[in-house]
Amino acid sequence: MKKIVYFLLPVVFSVITHCYHAQVTSFPYEFSAFNEPYVPLQNPISLDEGIVWDDPEYFIELPFEWVIFEDTITHFILGGPGSQLVQDYYLHDTIDAVIPYFADIINVNDTMVVSPIAYEIVGEAPNRICKIEWSNVGFYDEWMNTGLAGNTLSFQFWIYETTHDMRIHFGPTFIKSANLFQVFGFPCVMLIDELDFNTQTWSGMWTLAGPADNPQVVSVSEFGPLGLDPSQLLSSDPQEGQVYSFQLPTPIGVSEQSSKDRFHLFPQPAKDQVSFYADAQDRITVWNAQGQVVMQYTASIGLNTLEISSLSDGLYYLQSTNDEKLPTKLLVQH
Repeated sequence: MKKIVYFLLPVVFSVITHCYHAQVTSFPYEFSAFNEPYVPLQNPISLDEGIVWDDPEYFIELPFEWVIFEDTITHFILGGPGSQLVQDYYLHDTIDAVIPYFADIINVNDTMVVSPIAYEIVGEAPNRICKIEWSNVGFYDEWMNTGLAGNTLSFQFWIYETTHDMRIHFGPTFIKSANLFQVFGFPCVMLIDELDFNTQTWSGMWTLAGPADNPQVVSVSEFGPLGLDPSQLLSSDPQEGQVYSFQLPTPIGVSEQSSKDRFHLFPQPAKDQVSFYADAQDRITVWNAQGQVVMQYTASIGLNTLEISSLSDGLYYLQSTNDEKLPTKLLVQH
């Protein structure tokens, strides 16, 4: 039988008389929520290829490695019921997953694609970003029962090369009564570490809960008869411009000692200037969260001060030519 990733099928779509339990690990990412203008993909590569979709299954090949939790992958599956990004479940019984918007979404037209799913790779190695976009998607139950698409939304999921950070960007939303069609009655963003298909257990499961503009990460250790409760879910749908960022505090594969050897930026967050020491001449490249180079600087031995007053508020990465695999994060707040 084809293994479509309705991960929680026994829990969500049928009546349950018992709970599933898990050994919960600590959440390995640093989470933050902020606002940033939503930018549609500029050169999208179609995943639906013009074919009307429901419960899609698309294979995405990455030009770089993605470390998600403890696993390194170069391809993954975008699976049904809409926006579940998972390891290849044809090869593994235990997988990691990110669900940027847990809902049974659908192309809101029976004859043509009006809710395209696409992706693009932006930037240059080693600072590329894979961006996946769901545009103008609706809810299966609303469309099938009424033939209407009164609730639609657009969103993107980003994967960063080298840092392996992840982001969810929400675009134009036309949400009126999505609670009538949500799987759990409220919006859900979910990350899962080591979900075992055979036992329906997991090493770690987390959701975002609370106000959509300032949610908190909560751990899910078990499912009850009704699945998740409101305390484990967003209380409203994210609005256009909302961004959820998941950052690894230390680059994957870097030992504690080698991470200390990276050049140290101070102060953090920085306002108009940021300083660091260099033990050799170096070329520093600064790139923004969109993978665009915004500044370059030639560092000399000793103390260096970089003028950053022209940079907008937000997260940036400094790339050292001497150690180009270890970018350093810079937070700018004027």
